[in-house]
Amino acid sequence: MKRQIGMLAIVTVLAACSQSENSAVQQSPQQGAFALQSESTGGEARVTLRASAAAGTIVTLIGQLNYDTSRLTMKNCEIGGQIGAGTRAGKTLHFKEAAPGVIRAVVEGGVQPLPPATDVLTCTFAAARGAPSGPVTVRAQGNVADMSFIDRPFAAEATVTVGK
Repeated sequence: MKRQIGMLAIVTVLAACSQSENSAVQQSPQQGAFALQSESTGGEARVTLRASAAAGTIVTLIGQLNYDTSRLTMKNCEIGGQIGAGTRAGKTLHFKEAAPGVIRAVVEGGVQPLPPATDVLTCTFAAARGAPSGPVTVRAQGNVADMSFIDRPFAAEATVTVGK
């Protein structure tokens, strides 16, 4: 009986240690590592998530774009020209509007890192029906990882102009 209690105690201690090692560590988003660049032309707005050299090595990205659906409607998203199929990085973009105003995106494929200072993805928006003219903010957030499998959070935002 003492042996069973001793084994139970060891299992409990190991489980507690394992749980604390795997608990999420809150990190601040990488400052200046990502920029969300915007361009408004002819009733459309394009928003590009760009990784700077300060972002470090990136193999995968999981993130989302948030926008105001009363002002914008998502038309499409595409992967950056330097990292898509047929490039050395050979990445693929998967995206979906998971909820109104929330675009979830994953950039994955192989272990080749993205080139430094590169466009990761671009999403195109149209003005929502009846949207007033003027500025509207689009926000990006998520995590990137290299081969160490440690997520590094990022956050960025840009302002686009609706109706001009």
